[in-house]
Amino acid sequence: MIKMHVLKPLPAEYLQRLSRPQPLEVQAFAGCITTVDEDLLKNNPNIWAVVGIEIIEHLHPDVLRGFEETVFGIFSPDLVIVTTPNAEFNEVFNLPPGKFRHWDHKFEWTRQEFCQWCEKVVKEFQSYTYRTEGICEGSEETRHLGCVSQMAIFEKATVQQSNEQLFPHRIRKDAYTLVQSLEYPNFKETRTPEEITLCELNYYISTFVLSRSMRDQYDESGMTQVKLPLSQLQTISALPKVAIEDVTFFIDVIKKAGYQIEGDEEGQMSVIISLDDLSSESNSLMDDEEYLCDGVVYMNVNRVPPVEDEDNWEL
Repeated sequence: MIKMHVLKPLPAEYLQRLSRPQPLEVQAFAGCITTVDEDLLKNNPNIWAVVGIEIIEHLHPDVLRGFEETVFGIFSPDLVIVTTPNAEFNEVFNLPPGKFRHWDHKFEWTRQEFCQWCEKVVKEFQSYTYRTEGICEGSEETRHLGCVSQMAIFEKATVQQSNEQLFPHRIRKDAYTLVQSLEYPNFKETRTPEEITLCELNYYISTFVLSRSMRDQYDESGMTQVKLPLSQLQTISALPKVAIEDVTFFIDVIKKAGYQIEGDEEGQMSVIISLDDLSSESNSLMDDEEYLCDGVVYMNVNRVPPVEDEDNWEL
């Protein structure tokens, strides 16, 4: 049974604006592992990866053979990852020899047996190489048994087209049923690098430099200016690449925005923030729950809601 809710985007997917610049569509199909859907193969001629997590140990020998032919022979992706339990580690679980971890397991391989299967695969499908790794190490006392599970990473070393003509009996019309199709949110950036840089710079200053807590410190000390090293501003994570790598570009944007830049005796460049000049603007920004910057709405994380007088419940 497919748990459909695990396919849906998490709430965070809608908050991380820049995490996915390209569209992402997720489709879930139901079908037999030994057959390939003709239309799916036609619509996806260049499959990049196939991942089989804890699957092969549930397959009878004839079905496992079908898995090999469909994955390595027909789909023939650039990358195949297969994981399966490490039978040697069963000793830690106090399982007697020949006893499997799950009632549906048809076999459980030792590390050597797993490597033997991998060797068999790459010998038949010669465009692949492989390496194995352990998954989840145990304690020092169990290191000689390997890890809880094991993984084989098959990578295509040479370009080779699908061998579907060798396994025509594996390809069928309407072999898979589409269970669900989901489109994940993606952000399409329309602003120029200059606009992004200016927006992020203003946001950084208004959020951190002109926050209530910082302004209280300025008022107590009588400060009228704040110096922010240019190197510090270039660490703003949302800056475009050009603003981080090209200092001249970054300085030009800062100057066009009306900020003053000064250098010290050691050659350290700093942006001068005048608290007097920005006081009226900062009060406006800090008193609003949110503000707009080049079409992007920013929530004011430093805003403290007013405390209302509590009702007097005493009689």
